[in-house]
Formats: sequence, structure tokens, C-alpha cells
Amino acid sequence: MGMRHHFNDDRKLECGGIWWDNYEHRICEWTWNQGSQVLKVRCGLYSRRINLRESSGNAASEAVLREHLPALALEVARMLNNAPDED
Repeated sequence: MGMRHHFNDDRKLECGGIWWDNYEHRICEWTWNQGSQVLKVRCGLYSRRINLRESSGNAASEAVLREHLPALALEVARMLNNAPDED
């Protein structure tokens, strides 16, 4: 089987998407704000915002974002899941 991604609305990138694992458990969900160019990834109780305006400098096309944002969201989720517990 394998992990799979699902866009919440195929017509609106801002609605984001969800990643599911092999057992149909939610790995993470993400949303995109085109105006601020901020990707927000929520993974269980944890979340992180990534400001892509600071890193890219150029506005990417929607086609590029459709490929890049889900992969980036999954990468952020992996970082959040592997973060050490705070004491």
C-alpha cells in the first residue's frame, strides 16, 4: 500500500491536504496561505509554520506549489514526530 496524500479541495490550494500512513492513520494536515506564503503543518498536538517568502524570494507557480507543498508538509511532520520530548 504506502503513504498517500489527499488535497482537501483540488481547485483551491489554500485548503491544503492530508497525509495518511499505511494503516489509514493521519500523519499530518496542512494549509497554505498564498498572500503571506505561509505553510502551516499540524501533526497531532504539534504544529509549525514555514514562511516560504523568506526562503524563496520568488513566487512559485501553482503547479510547482502543488508538487512542493505536500512533500514539504510531510518533511515537517517527520521533524515534528521525531522531536525529543521536552522535560
